[in-house]
This record gives sequence, structure tokens and C-alpha cells, in this order.
Amino acid sequence: MKRISLALLTCLLFGLPGYAFAWDSFGHMVVAGVAWQDLDQAHTAAVNLSAADAPLAAIGDEAKWLEESFALAKSDVYVTPIKGGKGPYALSVAYKSKAKTIAQQRVSLAGARLARLIQEVL
Repeated sequence: MKRISLALLTCLLFGLPGYAFAWDSFGHMVVAGVAWQDLDQAHTAAVNLSAADAPLAAIGDEAKWLEESFALAKSDVYVTPIKGGKGPYALSVAYKSKAKTIAQQRVSLAGARLARLIQEVL
């Protein structure tokens, strides 16, 4: 088991599925079965995330965050081929690309908002 940073965990969302996560007795996250090349790939993905939109990052109201996510789900996620179907779905390259872009933007935004909340507390 290897320790992993929050940045690397974030990157596991982008193409490194199938790993088991746990916390050790010191509260550190550990990941079972992660090869060093996977960590390098995750680190590269983390440092290549675009900066969050500053005005959106400044929003501290969690209800607004939920509204944003719900609106994105309606406008960009639950659309053809997903909309109105019961699956399994044949996802196009364009759909997957757009979904990945949205996920990366939301992760970047979540990180910026979390950083702001931590700064306010400290």
C-alpha cells in the first residue's frame, strides 16, 4: 500500500479506475495496487488541470453548488444518448470528451472552493 496525496486522488478520477482506497491508523489515505507509473500519470493529470473560474470559486453557498451540478446534469449529462433511455448506452467519443471536460472543471472548482473554505477556517 502506498500513500497518496489529494491531488493524486483527484486524478484517479481521470482514467485510473479499479483501485481500493483506505485510511491508515494515522488518517493517511492509502491506495492498494497503485504502480508508480500510474502515480506519475495521475500527478501529470493533476498539474494539468485548468484553474477554476474565479467568480464561481468564490461562491460559498453549498445550495448554489448543488444547483450548478443539477443544471449541468440536465444540460450536459442526461442528454442523448442517455436521455429517455434505459441503457446500456453507446456513448460517442464527443459525449465522453465533453463529460471528461466537465468532470475536470468541476474537480478544479471543488478544489478551489475547498481551499477557500480551509483558508477561512485557518
